[in-house]
Amino acid sequence: MKALILDTESNDLNGVPIEIAHVPFTLENGKVTIRNNVFAKYFSCEEAISFEAMATHHILPEDIAGQPHYTKFRLPSECEYLVCHNADYDLRALQKCGVNTSKIKVICTLNLARKWWPNSSHKLTALSYMLAEDKKKVRELIKKAHSAGNDVMLTAALLNQIVLKTGVKDLNGLFLLSEAASIPEFMPYGEHKGKALEELPPSYIEYQLGKPDIASGLRRALEKLVAQ
Repeated sequence: MKALILDTESNDLNGVPIEIAHVPFTLENGKVTIRNNVFAKYFSCEEAISFEAMATHHILPEDIAGQPHYTKFRLPSECEYLVCHNADYDLRALQKCGVNTSKIKVICTLNLARKWWPNSSHKLTALSYMLAEDKKKVRELIKKAHSAGNDVMLTAALLNQIVLKTGVKDLNGLFLLSEAASIPEFMPYGEHKGKALEELPPSYIEYQLGKPDIASGLRRALEKLVAQ
């Protein structure tokens, strides 16, 4: 389990994880291979599940009752690479479990999709439809989207398309590609979406830097602008 594709579902936006799923894979000679069955498990928490969260992932309080507490979750000790769609969100969820992610090489398919398909929707489900040849098969998975187990398989399919698009051959190359893609040149969302970062109003840059959940790559890019 050197490399995992992982997804989390939370009790609320930026809440604690109540479902975690991952699947091991290899990337050798430009080919993504899923290695084992998906690990997918519910976890309990003290906090209530918000109705907004329920409407997204359909996890109910009785589903997590009696399950291990989310702080019991640990990644396999041999994990070196972690692939997630919107990795900042999943990393925060893992850190709330007490997982030390400081030495893990994180690969974000959301950042890579924004880099290589800049004019499309970057939601995992929309990308899945856009890139799939067998859209009926994707539809069956998407009917259960926002189940962490299904989302890791959608992410795996997206990762395969990224590998085909970029020609990257191995895990370290994929990691370096993701690192480069994590530093945006253009504002990825909001009222200034698509505008070059250096053209953003100073007040808007200050507003973004004041947000606790700003993407780490965007924060680094904006902080570099402020320091100039």
